[in-house]
Amino acid sequence: MDNQKQVAHDGWDEYANKRIYKSRGKIGIWRSLGFGAFSFFSISMQGLVGAWLMFFYTTFAGLTAGQGATIFLIGRVADAIVSLVMGNISDNIYKYKLGRKFGRRHIFILAAAPSVLVAITMWVAGMSFWYYLVTYLIVTVLMSTLQIPWETFPNEMTKDFNERTKMSTTRMVLAGLGGMLTQFVPAQLFKYFPKTSPEPYILMQVIFSVATFFLILVTYHTTWEHFVTKAEAKKLEAEALEENNGEKPNLKSELKNYFSTFKIKTFRLHMGIYLSSYFATILFSTVFVYYIVYVLKMSTSTSGFLQSLSIVSIPVTIIAGFAVTKFTYRSLYLFGYSLILISAANWAFVAFTRPAHMMVWLIVGMSFYEVGLYILYFAPWNVFPFIPDLDTLVTGKNRAGLFASVMTFINQIIRDWHPLLPVTYWTLRTSVNQLVVLSHNLPAQLT
Repeated sequence: MDNQKQVAHDGWDEYANKRIYKSRGKIGIWRSLGFGAFSFFSISMQGLVGAWLMFFYTTFAGLTAGQGATIFLIGRVADAIVSLVMGNISDNIYKYKLGRKFGRRHIFILAAAPSVLVAITMWVAGMSFWYYLVTYLIVTVLMSTLQIPWETFPNEMTKDFNERTKMSTTRMVLAGLGGMLTQFVPAQLFKYFPKTSPEPYILMQVIFSVATFFLILVTYHTTWEHFVTKAEAKKLEAEALEENNGEKPNLKSELKNYFSTFKIKTFRLHMGIYLSSYFATILFSTVFVYYIVYVLKMSTSTSGFLQSLSIVSIPVTIIAGFAVTKFTYRSLYLFGYSLILISAANWAFVAFTRPAHMMVWLIVGMSFYEVGLYILYFAPWNVFPFIPDLDTLVTGKNRAGLFASVMTFINQIIRDWHPLLPVTYWTLRTSVNQLVVLSHNLPAQLT
C-alpha cells in the first residue's frame, strides 16, 4: 500500500491521466476550429500592431517616425531573443512539477488568456516615448513566449496527414478571418469618430482582446498534448548527456541543437518560402496606410476597407487545402507569386497615372495580392507540422518546440527591418517637398 501511495503521488506519472494529456478521438472540423481559435491571439496582439500602430505613434502619440521605428526595432530584437529560447523551454519544462501538472504546452496557453489584455495599454494617446517602448516590449515578448508552444499542437495531437492538413487549413482560415477583421472593425469605428480622435484605436484593441480572451480558453479545453513519462524523461536525459560527452547541456550544446534543425532540407526550403511571404505582408501592412493617405490622398477608412478584403483568404485557404492534394507545391508557389507581382505593378500604375475609377483598380490589386499571399502562406504551413516527424526519424526526439522556436526567431530577425520603411518614406517625402519649394521659389529669386 505504501508503495502504491508513493507511485500515486510521485509528482510525475500521477499527472498522466489529466485531461490535457488525453486524446479525444478523431480530429474533425470542430476540434480543428478549437485549435485554430488561438490564432486570434496573434491577430489581436500583432495584426493590429502591423496595420495601425506606427500610424498611431506618428499621429496621436506625438512620436516621430524615427522614434516609432526605434521602438519597433528594440522590441523585435528582444522578441527574437525570446523566440530563440522559448521552444527549448517549452520542450523541457516537463522536468519541473509545474510543467507536468499543467502541461508543457498548455501552461503557456492558459497564461495567454489574461496576457492578451495587456495589449490595450499600447493604445493610450499622449504618453511618453518610454511608456510606448515598455508597453510594446511587454506585448511583443509575450507574443512569442505564449504562441510558440501552441504551434506544436498538430505534432502533439496527431500523426495523420489528413488531420494535420485539416488543422493547418482551419488555422489559416481563422487567421485570414482575423486579418480581415483587424481592417474591417477599425474602418467601421473610424466612421463614428473624428479623424483627430485616438479613441477608435484603443476601442478596437479592447474588442479584440476581450474576444480573444474567451477564444484562448476554447483552445485550452479542446486540445491535448503528449505526456512525457518518467521513463521517457530518463531516456531523453541519458541521450542528452551522451550527445554532450557526458556533460549537462550548456550554451554551446544548445546552439548546436538550434543549428541542427537546418540539417533537414525540407525545413530550410519551406522556411525560406514562408519567411519571404511573411516579410512581404508585414512590410505591406506597415506601408500601405501611408500609401493610401499620403500618396493617393485618401482616408484611413479607405485603407481599412481595402485591407479588409483579406476575407478572400477564407475561400482561398479552403480551396488550397484541396488543391495541395491535386497539384505540386511548386505549382501553388508559382501561381501565388505571379499574383503578387501583378498586384505590385497595379500599385505603381495607380500611383503614377491616377486612373479613372481608382477604387476599382485598388480593389482588383488588393484582391490579387490577398489571393496570392494566402496561397504562399498555406503551402509552407501545411508542411511544417510534418517536419518534426522527419527530425524524430533522425534524432529519435520530439523537438517540435525547438523547430517552432527557430522558425519564429528567424521570422523576427527579418521583421526587425520593416519599421525602417516608413522612416525612409518620410525622409524621401520631406526631401521631395523641399525640392518642390525650392523649384517654385527659384524663378522669383532669379528675377
